[in-house]
Amino acid sequence: MLSIQARNSSLVHTLSLVSRETGLIVEGLGSDQRIYGQYGPGTLASTLTALLDGSGYNFVIIGGEGGQSPKLVLTAGNAAAATNTAAAAGSAPIASAPSDESAPADPSKPVQPKTPQEIFNELRKMHPQ
Repeated sequence: MLSIQARNSSLVHTLSLVSRETGLIVEGLGSDQRIYGQYGPGTLASTLTALLDGSGYNFVIIGGEGGQSPKLVLTAGNAAAATNTAAAAGSAPIASAPSDESAPADPSKPVQPKTPQEIFNELRKMHPQ
Protein backbone atom coordinates (compact mmCIF):
# COMPACT_ATOMS: atom_id res chain seq x y z
CA MET A 1 0.00 0.00 0.00
CA LEU A 2 1.24 3.46 -0.95
CA SER A 3 0.25 6.76 0.62
CA ILE A 4 1.44 10.22 -0.42
CA GLN A 5 0.78 13.39 1.52
CA ALA A 6 1.79 16.48 -0.43
CA ARG A 7 1.80 20.00 0.97
CA ASN A 8 3.11 22.33 -1.73
CA SER A 9 5.49 19.58 -2.81
CA SER A 10 7.48 19.12 -5.98
CA LEU A 11 6.09 16.46 -8.33
CA VAL A 12 9.64 15.57 -9.40
CA HIS A 13 10.80 15.16 -5.78
CA THR A 14 7.67 13.19 -4.83
CA LEU A 15 8.08 10.76 -7.74
CA SER A 16 11.77 10.44 -6.83
CA LEU A 17 10.82 9.41 -3.29
CA VAL A 18 8.20 6.96 -4.59
CA SER A 19 10.85 5.56 -6.93
CA ARG A 20 13.32 5.08 -4.10
CA GLU A 21 10.75 3.36 -1.85
CA THR A 22 9.06 1.14 -4.45
CA GLY A 23 11.66 0.60 -7.17
CA LEU A 24 9.47 2.48 -9.66
CA ILE A 25 11.30 3.59 -12.80
CA VAL A 26 10.06 7.01 -14.00
CA GLU A 27 10.50 8.05 -17.65
CA GLY A 28 9.45 11.21 -19.48
CA LEU A 29 9.01 13.57 -16.55
CA GLY A 30 9.43 17.06 -17.94
CA SER A 31 8.67 20.28 -16.16
CA ASP A 32 8.10 20.29 -12.43
CA GLN A 33 4.91 21.42 -10.75
CA ARG A 34 3.62 21.87 -7.23
CA ILE A 35 1.22 19.28 -5.83
CA TYR A 36 -1.13 19.33 -2.87
CA GLY A 37 -3.29 16.68 -1.25
CA GLN A 38 -3.54 13.22 0.23
CA TYR A 39 -3.20 10.33 -2.25
CA GLY A 40 -3.82 6.79 -1.08
CA PRO A 41 -3.48 4.62 0.80
CA GLY A 42 -3.87 2.31 -2.13
CA THR A 43 -2.01 0.26 -4.67
CA LEU A 44 0.88 1.85 -6.53
CA ALA A 45 -1.28 2.17 -9.65
CA SER A 46 -4.31 3.70 -7.93
CA THR A 47 -2.24 6.15 -5.87
CA LEU A 48 -0.20 7.30 -8.88
CA THR A 49 -3.39 7.65 -10.92
CA ALA A 50 -4.87 9.92 -8.25
CA LEU A 51 -1.61 11.89 -7.99
CA LEU A 52 -1.23 12.44 -11.74
CA ASP A 53 -4.90 13.12 -12.49
CA GLY A 54 -5.10 16.71 -13.74
CA SER A 55 -1.31 17.08 -13.94
CA GLY A 56 -1.30 17.53 -17.71
CA TYR A 57 0.54 14.25 -18.27
CA ASN A 58 -0.64 11.16 -20.08
CA PHE A 59 0.84 8.14 -18.35
CA VAL A 60 1.00 4.38 -18.30
CA ILE A 61 2.27 2.06 -15.59
CA ILE A 62 4.03 -1.01 -16.93
CA GLY A 63 5.11 -4.16 -15.12
CA GLY A 64 5.57 -4.57 -11.43
CA GLU A 65 4.64 -8.23 -11.40
CA GLY A 66 6.84 -11.28 -11.04
CA GLY A 67 9.76 -9.43 -9.45
CA GLN A 68 9.94 -6.92 -12.30
CA SER A 69 10.35 -3.24 -11.35
CA PRO A 70 7.30 -1.19 -12.29
CA LYS A 71 7.80 1.58 -14.84
CA LEU A 72 5.89 4.87 -15.07
CA VAL A 73 6.03 6.39 -18.56
CA LEU A 74 4.87 10.00 -18.82
CA THR A 75 4.12 12.05 -21.94
CA ALA A 76 2.75 15.55 -22.45
CA GLY A 77 -1.04 15.71 -22.18
CA ASN A 78 -3.34 15.91 -25.21
CA ALA A 79 -3.87 19.68 -25.14
CA ALA A 80 -0.13 20.36 -24.93
CA ALA A 81 0.66 17.73 -27.54
CA ALA A 82 -1.94 19.13 -29.95
CA THR A 83 -0.58 22.63 -29.48
CA ASN A 84 3.00 21.47 -30.04
CA THR A 85 2.00 19.44 -33.10
CA ALA A 86 0.15 22.39 -34.65
CA ALA A 87 3.06 24.75 -33.93
CA ALA A 88 5.58 22.32 -35.38
CA ALA A 89 3.50 21.90 -38.52
CA GLY A 90 3.09 25.65 -38.84
CA SER A 91 -0.65 25.32 -39.10
CA ALA A 92 -3.21 27.76 -37.88
CA PRO A 93 -6.46 26.81 -36.21
CA ILE A 94 -9.36 26.40 -38.60
CA ALA A 95 -12.09 28.93 -37.93
CA SER A 96 -15.53 28.61 -39.38
CA ALA A 97 -16.81 31.69 -41.13
CA PRO A 98 -19.83 32.33 -43.29
CA SER A 99 -19.14 31.78 -46.98
CA ASP A 100 -20.49 35.26 -47.80
CA GLU A 101 -18.88 37.53 -45.22
CA SER A 102 -20.40 40.72 -46.69
CA ALA A 103 -23.98 39.69 -45.99
CA PRO A 104 -25.23 40.20 -42.44
CA ALA A 105 -26.55 37.13 -40.66
CA ASP A 106 -30.32 36.86 -40.60
CA PRO A 107 -31.30 36.04 -37.01
CA SER A 108 -34.70 34.70 -38.11
CA LYS A 109 -33.06 31.89 -40.12
CA PRO A 110 -31.29 29.06 -38.29
CA VAL A 111 -27.65 28.51 -39.14
CA GLN A 112 -27.23 25.45 -41.30
CA PRO A 113 -24.21 23.20 -40.78
CA LYS A 114 -21.72 23.00 -43.60
CA THR A 115 -21.75 19.99 -45.85
CA PRO A 116 -18.65 17.83 -46.09
CA GLN A 117 -18.09 19.17 -49.61
CA GLU A 118 -18.14 22.79 -48.36
CA ILE A 119 -15.63 21.95 -45.62
CA PHE A 120 -13.43 20.15 -48.14
CA ASN A 121 -13.50 23.13 -50.50
CA GLU A 122 -12.57 25.54 -47.69
CA LEU A 123 -9.65 23.33 -46.68
CA ARG A 124 -8.44 23.16 -50.29
CA LYS A 125 -8.49 26.98 -50.45
CA MET A 126 -6.54 27.22 -47.18
CA HIS A 127 -3.95 24.61 -48.14
CA PRO A 128 -3.47 24.50 -51.92
CA GLN A 129 -1.14 21.82 -53.14
